[in-house]
Amino acid sequence: MPFDGNEGVFARNEELLGKLDKVIALLASEDKWCRGRLRDLKGRRCIVGALRAAKAKKQLYGLIITSARDVTGIGYRTVEGFNDHDATDHALVLTILHDVRRRILVGDIPPVVTSRVSFLQRIVTALAARPAEI
Repeated sequence: MPFDGNEGVFARNEELLGKLDKVIALLASEDKWCRGRLRDLKGRRCIVGALRAAKAKKQLYGLIITSARDVTGIGYRTVEGFNDHDATDHALVLTILHDVRRRILVGDIPPVVTSRVSFLQRIVTALAARPAEI
């Protein structure tokens, strides 16, 4: 409804959906997803690598970890931990990303979800981005 005070919420959700759609496109097929690296030599990305490429990490990281916990029932502490877990496969990654999409569409964004990434998570991400030693 025009002028009902929700224009900012809708605009924010549209922005989130646009960024999420970029992440989904970057990980759309199994040959585009990897574990243990932000991006490998074949151009595959992990979830965090896709978030960074889509400039969406700050906005979507908390939603992804919340969906990963809710869908799997496992108390993952980080998106990296979920992405690299032995039980995680490409189909589960897409399931989680589509669950995040559903949450955004219906406004089911838990108030405890923070878009801030902790200092420790920034350090872990920076170390993971370093090239492997031969």
